[in-house]
Amino acid sequence: MRQAIMTSPGVISLGETLKPTPGPGEVLLRIARIGVCGSDVHVWHGTHPYTSYPVVQGHEFSAVIEELGPGVNGLTLGMKVTAMPQIVCGRCGPCLR
Repeated sequence: MRQAIMTSPGVISLGETLKPTPGPGEVLLRIARIGVCGSDVHVWHGTHPYTSYPVVQGHEFSAVIEELGPGVNGLTLGMKVTAMPQIVCGRCGPCLR
């Protein structure tokens, strides 16, 4: 899976990462469109107070559900979705990092 990583202010490298497998209650999304907001611009310029590098940007997006983990109800493959990633579960890998 391709990934854009901002390694330092104003520097983005493209790399490959393993495609995640959704766990119980999780879904895997294929990003369709992204938005660039003010905080992204601050991260680009190195002026965002809560960012450390390297960082993978992208909290404004639309996507399509590509895989369903066990126990996911009410969602279907191919469904168009978006998310509020600022709402955290406190259990998954990204929340714990």
